[in-house]
Amino acid sequence: MNISGTLNFFKVLLQPSLAIPTYSVPTFDHVPSILANLPEIHALVIDKDNCFAIDGTDSVYPKYADTWKLLQTKYPNRLLIVSNSTGTRNDGRAEILESNTGAAVLRHTTKKPGCFPDILQYFSKHGINNPSSIAVIGDRVLTDVVMGNLNNAPSIWVSEGVELSNGIFQVFERWLVNYLQKKNK
Repeated sequence: MNISGTLNFFKVLLQPSLAIPTYSVPTFDHVPSILANLPEIHALVIDKDNCFAIDGTDSVYPKYADTWKLLQTKYPNRLLIVSNSTGTRNDGRAEILESNTGAAVLRHTTKKPGCFPDILQYFSKHGINNPSSIAVIGDRVLTDVVMGNLNNAPSIWVSEGVELSNGIFQVFERWLVNYLQKKNK
């Protein structure tokens, strides 16, 4: 169970704007077009499952290989994979993912959206201390987007992911963002 996610859901109920992404793209290969207009971004936090990889796999989805290489070139040693499925346990998958992607995987005991202090600690070793210079990229509103918004880090919501999910939480998140964006126009 994601205790951090559950507790932060109540924050969203009190402050719904926490669920509104700063930017939205349908798929991961659209992320560079957003980042091209954000010179103040110096580091990336990227979710794994259904963002750049198929759920349960430990490698970049082939369609996104060129995008991944581009981001690695633009953000050397400043691209951090933060996943609630990999990196939260010492199961060896983090090492496999690092080997397959060439990017660091955050080891954390608190799941998203509550692990941002660990993210800041990681990036401080690379000279990045300002949350607003770290973009949070992911397909989940109630973890990735909320984590960015809670910490003044811009969020890029990958709305369709690798595969458009019709799971109850994903359908709810898409409805919620659509509703909140229309309400705030």
